[in-house]
Amino acid sequence: MGKCPHCGSDNIRKRYREHRRYKWRCQSCNKVFRRPRRPIVLWLGLVAVLAAIIGGAYAMQQGFKPDFKQDVVTPVRPLSPPGPPQTPVTLAVENLEAAATSTPESTPTARPSTTTVPTLTSLPTKTATPVPQASTALVATSQSVSKLAEFKNGEWVIRYEPQNAAAIVSIEWVSDGIDASETEAVQAFVNLAAFHSGLTTSLISLRWVADNITPTESDAIQYIKYLASDSDPTAREVVDLSWFEDGVSETEVAAIDSLVFIAQKNENIASLVAGTSWFVDGVTESEAEQLKYLNYLLKDSEVAALQVMEINWFRDGVDEMEVKAVDRLGFAAQGSKQAAELVAGMDWFLDGVDEMEIEVINSLAYIAKANRDVAEIVVGIAWFSDGIDASEAKVLKDVSYLIEDSEQTARHLVDMPWFLDGFTEIETEGIGYLKYLIEDSESASRHVVDRSWFQDGLTELEVEAIDNLAFLAQSDATISTEVAQMSFLASIEPVDVFAIEALEGLAAKKPNELNRILEHHSLSGGITDELAPIISVLYDVAKANPPLVEKLMEPGTVSIEWRSVMLPLAGKVDLAILRTSPGASSGMDRLEFSVRSAEELMGQPFPTRFVGLLYEKAVKGGYAGTNFGTHIAILPKYDIDDGSDRSETAFGNIAHEVAHYYWSGNADWIDEGLAELMTSAMESARTGKPIRVLSGPCPYVRSIAELEALAADADEDPDEFGCNYSLGQRLFTDLYLTLGSDATWQRLRELYVASQVSDDTSEAAATGADIGLVRQVFEPVPGASMPIARWYDGSVGYDLSRLDLGPVDSSLPSINGRINRAYITIGNGDTGVSIFSAPDAPDGEVWLRLEHFYKVSGRQCKQTLNVLSFYEDGFAFGDSFVEIEAESRYEGGIQSVWIGPNQVVPGRYWVYVYDGDRKVAEVRYEVLP
Repeated sequence: MGKCPHCGSDNIRKRYREHRRYKWRCQSCNKVFRRPRRPIVLWLGLVAVLAAIIGGAYAMQQGFKPDFKQDVVTPVRPLSPPGPPQTPVTLAVENLEAAATSTPESTPTARPSTTTVPTLTSLPTKTATPVPQASTALVATSQSVSKLAEFKNGEWVIRYEPQNAAAIVSIEWVSDGIDASETEAVQAFVNLAAFHSGLTTSLISLRWVADNITPTESDAIQYIKYLASDSDPTAREVVDLSWFEDGVSETEVAAIDSLVFIAQKNENIASLVAGTSWFVDGVTESEAEQLKYLNYLLKDSEVAALQVMEINWFRDGVDEMEVKAVDRLGFAAQGSKQAAELVAGMDWFLDGVDEMEIEVINSLAYIAKANRDVAEIVVGIAWFSDGIDASEAKVLKDVSYLIEDSEQTARHLVDMPWFLDGFTEIETEGIGYLKYLIEDSESASRHVVDRSWFQDGLTELEVEAIDNLAFLAQSDATISTEVAQMSFLASIEPVDVFAIEALEGLAAKKPNELNRILEHHSLSGGITDELAPIISVLYDVAKANPPLVEKLMEPGTVSIEWRSVMLPLAGKVDLAILRTSPGASSGMDRLEFSVRSAEELMGQPFPTRFVGLLYEKAVKGGYAGTNFGTHIAILPKYDIDDGSDRSETAFGNIAHEVAHYYWSGNADWIDEGLAELMTSAMESARTGKPIRVLSGPCPYVRSIAELEALAADADEDPDEFGCNYSLGQRLFTDLYLTLGSDATWQRLRELYVASQVSDDTSEAAATGADIGLVRQVFEPVPGASMPIARWYDGSVGYDLSRLDLGPVDSSLPSINGRINRAYITIGNGDTGVSIFSAPDAPDGEVWLRLEHFYKVSGRQCKQTLNVLSFYEDGFAFGDSFVEIEAESRYEGGIQSVWIGPNQVVPGRYWVYVYDGDRKVAEVRYEVLP
């Protein structure tokens, strides 16, 4: 190699080409210099020696053997050809002439190639040129060149490409001795020299080739050879690129590898790729990925690949979305070339792709993989070609899932007119639920798709029915198939949806009970429209009162009273009252009034299209009624209208449970408190009474925060759970009295809407309202923060402004009398008390006694008085009436009225008695713990 003229070091390894001459850099002093040109005579001599070596068959026949100073290296095949490595060939002296006159053996490419291998007749004839006797140096060179004879095609290169043979062995790491890691690179050079002489010269002249060769660089040499086998011009383009000349990275080598595969399939496309600006400028990881996926696409659709090559966003650079697009398009082409080619020409694909559009192509790919015909139908639909929206993307994703379980159902679906015309949000949701149904019961899904109500487009009710059938199939696929065929689903009515939901609940929680129901003789012909209302209540009846199930199933036991009402916002709502014994004639009127009033108060569509009211002992323990979602159950003792006290509470029971159609799934104190507030408001609309608190004070805690810490459960302790009613109602009634009617109901509507917003992270039905949402909705209104603080955390004292501090006028003019004395008694006692302990009145046995005087003549007179009981929190929890009957034969007496509450709570109390608006008596008392 020589020494550095500056420092004398022989550590000179790197060279740089400049103006057709080499510049050398000393690794010790970092100086750059040019080596002096070799005399022309020396070059001519070297050529003569090489010619003599290649043509020296005669000398070899005389027993001449090359004297290798290095160990013999076992040649290997290229990096990634198929088949086992080839055993090195040791040529006998007598076979050398035959080897020197044969055609070089073609080196396999990475995949089988259609490129024609050069033959002897297609190569220029080489003739040996006689040379003078070689000097000692020339003999050494000939000995180095002879190393190549041990590589495949090496003898051929030595004979017919002596210049390249000499150039290969002149590389320092070759002349220093070829180790195992370098054999692949040497073999690649030999193969290049055999088939692409000029390309070999260009490669050897590169700076990084002169350095110690790395595995990555060795791969690059081999891939260039493969590329040249299929497209020599493209290979030359790559070798001339600046990033190739500077040295190759793993990413760049991966890009060349992909280009090799592309060239094998289509030389023109490979040339186009090599000429794109982003390939010429240098290859990034994304660009290397793009070439890999382009190769996959080309394998299945040359047309689609050419279309992609012409797209501006492909030619002007590569980003992550574009890589994904080509990847997914190639996946689609595997299933349907036609579908992929159509997509590649669509405007929404040509103008750039986003994440949603890539997901669409991905869905199409899965559809095509399962059924090519379905995929080609989809790409031919107008809404697919004119641009994809989020709803359409979701539908295609669902179809890609459901087609894996049922090609038949998917094919049927995409042929339906409402699918071809574009779908509504409800229909989109329905396809999603159909996907879930198919996963667990393909046969049930086929029955659904065959229904006329499915084929003519889906309504909200029909989608709910499919959803419930999907849940039923999840628990029992066989029963879901049986149910899907029953007559009650020939058309979908609101009650049908709840009937399926009840069956699903039984299948999941009480499968044995469900089997008994379905085997009942009344269902021998399946569930009919007449039986659907009864089926809709059975799941919750089975939980609350199992023996009642058999009774309800018996034909003729249940009478059903129907009424359909048109609501301003919800439209048609079906009402049904189920009874096993005669009931109040006013029951349906009460139910309708409650439903209408609830929608009017909330200003939002009534949340259900069917309200079923079952009067039976199928209520959670300790309560008069329960809203189960599928229906309402109320104890039959409240199904009366005889004017009794119990009859007076009948409307309130219905109103409270109807209110729960709006308020459920939130914090318990919100649901129960607002159901109580709405009941009071509906009662006010019916009777004209002011909105007031209907329940007594909580005996356990003073604030909602304390109640939440208590974690009261309705099933475990109904008394503790009852505090949700009292404290929740007090908070919202306090807000109502503070803010006024309009502001309160407006904010409650906002609270309701916010509570129904889907939670995308958990896919729950709703986020549910809590104190945070209540504050968010109400506290922007001036004055709202104080009632919330008062009842939620107790940080603000009670408001006693509603107490009546005015004077008492005890006169009773209508009966010519007055109240002489008013006092409190407890239990069965007659003695008046003003202070007592809570245990002294364990069942709420607190009575107000009124000693009165009157004087009348003639017929009997009646005096009705209103009794209001207040707790120290400032709310009246009791509102009752007492009637004094005055007769001429008497002059007075004592009248008693129970004032409660049911559970006496320690604290101060006020009791006011009114004759109209005039306070005629007042009593104060205190309850100790």
